[in-house]
Amino acid sequence: MTIIVFLIDTSASMNQRIFLGGRPSLLDVAKSAVEYFVKVRQRSVESRGDRYMLLTFEDPPNNIKAGWKENLQTFMSELKNLQAAGLTTLGQALRHTFDVLNVNRMQHGIDTYGQGRCPFYLEPSIIVVITDGGKLSSNAGVSDELKLHGSSPGTELTREPFRWDQRLFSLVLKMSGQPSNDRETGLVPPDDSPIEHMCDATGGRSYAITTHRMLHQCIESIAQKVQAGVVLHFEKYGPDPTSSGNEVKEEEDGIRWHSTRRMIFVPRSAQKSGFAGGFWPIPESFWPDPSLPTLPPRSSHPNVKFLCQSIEPLAIENFPFDKYELEPNPLTQYILARKQPNTCWQVFLPNSSRNGNLGHAFGYLKASTHLTCVNLFVMPYNYPMLLPLLQDLVQVYRLKPPNEWRAQFGLYISTVPPYYMGPLKRALLRIGASNIAQTVVEENYLSYAVLNYLKKLKTQAKVEYERTCVEVGTRVQAKETIAASSTVKRINLYKNPFDVPRDQLLDHLCKLRSHFFRPSAYLQATESLHNQPVSQMGNYQEYLKRMPMPLREIESTPVRQHMFGNPFKIDKRIAIDKIDEADLDPIVGNGGEDGSFTPTRKPKRKPGPLPKGYHFIPNKDRLPFGPDDVYESSSATTSPSSSPCSSPTYDSDPDDINTNLFHPPPNPVTPISSTSNTLSLTMHLAMETNSHSVIGESLHFLDDEVEMPLENGSASLEELDLEDPEEPAIRRNSLDNFEAELALQQRLEEQESIRKKNLQIRTELHKEIRRPIVRMEFMLSQLEHIAGSFETKRKFIRSLEKEALRFKRRKLALIFAEEQEKIP
Repeated sequence: MTIIVFLIDTSASMNQRIFLGGRPSLLDVAKSAVEYFVKVRQRSVESRGDRYMLLTFEDPPNNIKAGWKENLQTFMSELKNLQAAGLTTLGQALRHTFDVLNVNRMQHGIDTYGQGRCPFYLEPSIIVVITDGGKLSSNAGVSDELKLHGSSPGTELTREPFRWDQRLFSLVLKMSGQPSNDRETGLVPPDDSPIEHMCDATGGRSYAITTHRMLHQCIESIAQKVQAGVVLHFEKYGPDPTSSGNEVKEEEDGIRWHSTRRMIFVPRSAQKSGFAGGFWPIPESFWPDPSLPTLPPRSSHPNVKFLCQSIEPLAIENFPFDKYELEPNPLTQYILARKQPNTCWQVFLPNSSRNGNLGHAFGYLKASTHLTCVNLFVMPYNYPMLLPLLQDLVQVYRLKPPNEWRAQFGLYISTVPPYYMGPLKRALLRIGASNIAQTVVEENYLSYAVLNYLKKLKTQAKVEYERTCVEVGTRVQAKETIAASSTVKRINLYKNPFDVPRDQLLDHLCKLRSHFFRPSAYLQATESLHNQPVSQMGNYQEYLKRMPMPLREIESTPVRQHMFGNPFKIDKRIAIDKIDEADLDPIVGNGGEDGSFTPTRKPKRKPGPLPKGYHFIPNKDRLPFGPDDVYESSSATTSPSSSPCSSPTYDSDPDDINTNLFHPPPNPVTPISSTSNTLSLTMHLAMETNSHSVIGESLHFLDDEVEMPLENGSASLEELDLEDPEEPAIRRNSLDNFEAELALQQRLEEQESIRKKNLQIRTELHKEIRRPIVRMEFMLSQLEHIAGSFETKRKFIRSLEKEALRFKRRKLALIFAEEQEKIP
């Protein structure tokens, strides 16, 4: 909410006439200027939350015509009823205006005394004074100086009567009563009265108005300056920067950029009507100590020193900082003229550290990349010491720092004012360093006397605010009652129907029907919309406030994130420089021997002749799969070239499952053995379950358990511990076969559970890789839960590394590579 206060000079000198159409007085010109300002301001989208207040040069409390709770209609009505009579008590009127504004600030605790200055916690106010200038007269006499001594609660905590988000603009009417021969030059000079110094001290300016056209130009200029922000006093510290070829020439009458008082713009929040919440405050000009009985007074504008030494700007990924744009001034012009967007100047606040002096840097000034503006980056206090520590914490120690790092971090904490502990703790939680955030302790750094005094000031300010609102509301209501009683029109309730003209019969019939079926209040409210007086026809502000909030759309309009790819795809979840998902083939996961998951592309059919190592196996040499045909005869022999699998085999792939799984040893042995029985039972179980996944897992299991001892060379029956081959193996060893089958089934279930668990972990980690902010601690904890052998873990982490490279997360891929090397 922006507060716009109009302070109108109602002294007797405002009755003088000027040379204009209708010969209006200066007070009439002031009234028309206020109306024109409201119309210009209402063109802006941000004007819906404006609060207009009207004050005059009368004695308080009669000088408040429209206060905190009066609407715009009351404001315009009180403006039209102003009369010029009295003295030019400008100093008293300005002091009371600042008191009215500061009372509301004190009851809400906006200034945060002793806790740092938060630019994002503000109440922007614009004070527009319209006067005819001249001497400052009062009951005590005539003076040439403005004497402002505030009397609101908490005035002693600030040296000046205004605050850093309050700016003063003055329109000094120098219009003549006779035609002027002076031609307009296009530049409006400032006024030379004492109010010019007051405007400059608050970050505003004064305008000496000589023509009506110049008045409209100045009003439009002030309406454009109604922006949210706070005023800072920038001052150079140390030597001038080194000269460069792009540097502008210094002026002969002095270098104006050495000391300037300008505003920094605070961005508004897009989600709500307030301002975007920041993180870091601007430090106080003293070190808070619990032993202090009272808080020292501070200046309304922080005196920020900037050091003209070009350094590289520091920043860490996901670590918060606040960015504010500076209002154009000689300092911004000088920085932009240097054309060095990759360097910055550090800023300090004197006496903000424990040992006093200049203190530590809390941010830096830096030109934008395209050299269009200069931004103030507010960082944590003494950030040149903190950011390298946090970088080592994340990249080197993986959020598990040693004692040496903790000692350096404790040394940093001792150099930071205690009101930075809360923001620092939230910032550490954002980057995932919750274990370090727990060590940051928020202590009471203000004494009980100071806390009780601040609480007492809030109570006094609230009482003063309520009393002022009641006084103004009672007086305004009394005036409205008197005005309504004097303008009541006598309405003839009964009319002779023969007196109604013939062409108005239908209109009167509609009114009679409305009176009969609906209450009279509804009819009067409906007719009042079309019977507004001329003075209220342009008052759209109150009408817009009474309108209900529009409903949200049923289907939100898709927002174009960038200009590449499908424009109708709402959420692409990729950055601009990433590959489009439509260009990639579907990802298919292949289960490894130990339950690992390896992402591969969907296999494509290769047209052409058969591979070179293809072996054709006739059907007569293949082993039967039926349950009744499994080794019925003890004299059945297995050919060395036969295979129980129906798929072809390849010599080029010796590790393939179907190649050497069921081959007997190279030396001929009697075929029926416990090993062959286990194989047949495994195949029989696979055919009965009719599940390809179980077949694949069983083949992997047998590949590890059976094939390896047979490949070591020939083995005799005694070495393999086989039974007599002349007896039927299945009938004699039925109990052993049942135990082997049960063990095999348990092993298959275990392999399946490992595979499902790894698949679930892989899905979660792939989602985490695609997120804009990666939770590194969560990912490392998930890697510890990978099941399977060492080779499985290596393959799993290798797939994550490929996924990270696919989304161009190179730092994350390096972390995965390091984790892969840690596996033995």
